[in-house]
Amino acid sequence: MAKQLNKLLIQKYLEIMKKMITLVLFVLISTHATWTHAQGQLTPGVQTSSLTASISSWVQSTSDKNKQFYASAYWVSGVDCGNYLKVYNGTSFAATSPQVLISTYHGFTRIRLDQNNTVYVLYVDRTSAGSTTFRTYLKKYNSSGAQLGPRIEVVNNTKPSDIEIAPNGDVLIGCVEGTKAKVKVFRNLLYKGFLPLDNIPSITNSKPFSIQMDMKDSKFAVGYSHGSITASQLHIKRYTYSPVFMPFSNINLSSLYSSYATSGQRFEFNNNQLALRSNWEVFYNVNTSTSYPFTTKVVKHLVGGTSSSFQPSEGLVDVDINNRLLISKNYGSINYPNYKLKLFDASNALIHEYAVSTKIENHLSSIAIYDCEFIITGIDRKLGANPLLHSYQSFHQVFNCKDCRPNMGATAVAKFRYPYAVNQVPSKYGPLDVTELCLVDNLLVDGALSSCETGYFVGLAEFNPMTWTDTLVLHSVGYTH
Repeated sequence: MAKQLNKLLIQKYLEIMKKMITLVLFVLISTHATWTHAQGQLTPGVQTSSLTASISSWVQSTSDKNKQFYASAYWVSGVDCGNYLKVYNGTSFAATSPQVLISTYHGFTRIRLDQNNTVYVLYVDRTSAGSTTFRTYLKKYNSSGAQLGPRIEVVNNTKPSDIEIAPNGDVLIGCVEGTKAKVKVFRNLLYKGFLPLDNIPSITNSKPFSIQMDMKDSKFAVGYSHGSITASQLHIKRYTYSPVFMPFSNINLSSLYSSYATSGQRFEFNNNQLALRSNWEVFYNVNTSTSYPFTTKVVKHLVGGTSSSFQPSEGLVDVDINNRLLISKNYGSINYPNYKLKLFDASNALIHEYAVSTKIENHLSSIAIYDCEFIITGIDRKLGANPLLHSYQSFHQVFNCKDCRPNMGATAVAKFRYPYAVNQVPSKYGPLDVTELCLVDNLLVDGALSSCETGYFVGLAEFNPMTWTDTLVLHSVGYTH
């Protein structure tokens, strides 16, 4: 568990600060120790995108993680309209790809990494430049962001769909075509056949369709909903996936493990609405509202054929390879969210609750966990705030929940109580948030360490961001325990 240290109050008034100056405050973890069961932030809130921010153009995002890498795809309307991709090294946290333009049309996107470090992106795009006809496509990239092969059309419409990667490398696309809900199977970017799910009545804005999928080894869960808001039908089917197809047919021969159905509930279109454990348990987020603004949401737990409430509020869900459950929860309001993350072990005992970077806590978009390390994505959305204090860029943050590891980032944080403004300036390592202060008040530093660290260092200095060096050290103090 993270250990709260005593608050450090810098009380010394500096004569040199009589006039307004711009400062950068650094909080640095100084040493490491060998403790077990550490929970900590591996990175702060890191800006993923380098787009022209706009107050009217929110950046949506999705993410995934495997043993060696993590990646995020994000899309935005406005000046830099389009879908984008960025890949990072899971040990050094450094970008391994540039910002890759997936398409010049903004819209729905899903991303998955396989165990060969291949990145798959499912997205909506025009059939050709300038066309008004749209389809759902798949692209394949390596960890450096280089595209592998052409884009391929995987669904002949733009209705909600989802993607999973099977143990043998098959790419599974859950979708609806005509009146048929199905999981289409692609191998080496070639269509092989499909797993039939259901016959779906007419799909309209008042009778929407949504599909969510997750996979643990060869165990495969598909959840989908359809019908009117007042009479929606929700289904969860679990299969043992087989890469084999019926002779002389393109019907996939995966075997049905169980089928669950209920009425009056429906899936959201967002990321991470369903998560599967290797023992066939399913966690899923559903909406039970029958009238606008459709905010009655709950996370449920399906065991066998029985479903019960797990969290009486909305939450993104994901399960790691050791059956730990990661779930988000909003402790704020609809207009002023305050997201945190809760991690549970395989027996649903709470391991730790994580605070989220201020760059993400107001608008969490996605979560992805692999073997107790996880990435989250979102934007710095603060409704009604001064535009200088937030940005509609894509941010991500990486966490760890087990023993100490190399390159584990600092978890101490520093906040200014009365900032005059926050502006972005160029720096040696990219855009840097700089807080402009008029020091008529003390500076408060709240240091919180994970059990991996033995102390931290606080420095207050005039700083040159282009050379990343201090030009005048104003105050310096350390704390150890």
